[in-house]
Amino acid sequence: MEEEKLSRQQMKSLNFWCGQISTVLRQEGMTMNKVIEIMKNFELPPTKEVVKELVFKPIMTALFKKTSTTELCRKKEIDDISQTMIMNFGKWGITLPPFPSEEEIISKQREEEDKKQLEEEDRKNYARRNN
Repeated sequence: MEEEKLSRQQMKSLNFWCGQISTVLRQEGMTMNKVIEIMKNFELPPTKEVVKELVFKPIMTALFKKTSTTELCRKKEIDDISQTMIMNFGKWGITLPPFPSEEEIISKQREEEDKKQLEEEDRKNYARRNN
């Protein structure tokens, strides 16, 4: 199930909050350089989005001077980026999985679709039994 997007009011609230934060930071004599330096120590959970934006894309830009994943060449560039990530995380004792093949992705999608279908059938059967 796709997450709901922010409402118009939530977007207004977010913008207002960011404005409040910028005011506090200016009052504290902060510059954006200082803020960026402080952010280096922020603890962020490694979500799919964070990994893509803060790990994958900087390596992509450094190696190939590309700013969007849609610009990547299919095999070579993805392989180079994934191998760079695997090698560097390996230096920290972290073993990353290999980059998945198209067949693995298709298989995983089928598994997820089958699981959803079974869950839906279970819900329908439960509803029939309890009505």
